[in-house]
Amino acid sequence: NSGDTITIGWTVGNFGTATTDTGQWSDRVTLSSNDTYGDADDRFVGTFDHLADTIDHLHSLGVTHLHLMPPYEVPTPRNDGGYAVQNYRSTRPDLGTIDDLTEAISDLHGAGIGVVLDFVANHTADTHPWAVAAKGGDPFYSDFYFFFPDRTAPDAYAASLREIFPDRPGDAFTWREDVGGGSWVWSTFYEFQWDLDYRNPNVTAAMAGELLGIANLGPDDATVKVVLVDREELYTDQHRLIAMRDLAPLAGLLREWSANGQGDSHDHS
Repeated sequence: NSGDTITIGWTVGNFGTATTDTGQWSDRVTLSSNDTYGDADDRFVGTFDHLADTIDHLHSLGVTHLHLMPPYEVPTPRNDGGYAVQNYRSTRPDLGTIDDLTEAISDLHGAGIGVVLDFVANHTADTHPWAVAAKGGDPFYSDFYFFFPDRTAPDAYAASLREIFPDRPGDAFTWREDVGGGSWVWSTFYEFQWDLDYRNPNVTAAMAGELLGIANLGPDDATVKVVLVDREELYTDQHRLIAMRDLAPLAGLLREWSANGQGDSHDHS
């Protein structure tokens, strides 16, 4: 239908996922990548500078928006498909530079195709400069994350946490010898992804800066991933919940972005 929006998902390690919806982000259907895009090994595009070469093909499919899942710098080999961000201000070297990405976004805009970028808000990689500083004992950055000297608090919280990955051993806490002589760190997804503590206003300010940096690349839209809002009283009222009041400054930035004609921003909980 002429009113439909087709979004192509570009993932780290899989540039061939396609979704389509009828104007509602919650009503997407995954299409076959093998039939349309060749395979799932980064061969549809390859690098940022080849995005412009796909414009005629995207037009033939009726594509109006291209969703680039996290293209930011990540550690290797463990990076959760791009969601363990090591640096929001640079990109994966195998995809190209941040300038190449900006130019690709401009080329797509020139062809009437909007661009959506992911903003990974829940955590950083344990190789992110903030995490590295925390491991080095910097008290400012140590307060960016959740560290515990023993299992007392983690055991209490774990009782009310949902299971994210059934095949992951243990729970949402990882023992790290390289933090303060040994600490448990909150790592909801994988042990190399450290949850950010949005109760700390310095975290909110720092992440707002990263979001503005992404906005300055020129995308029309941003999806905020992953905001965990749960669950039991101990969990929500005391520690791990990324509360709406703590995310309010980021939400305000997204609303202003949208109001200035940059498109709608979406929170994927």
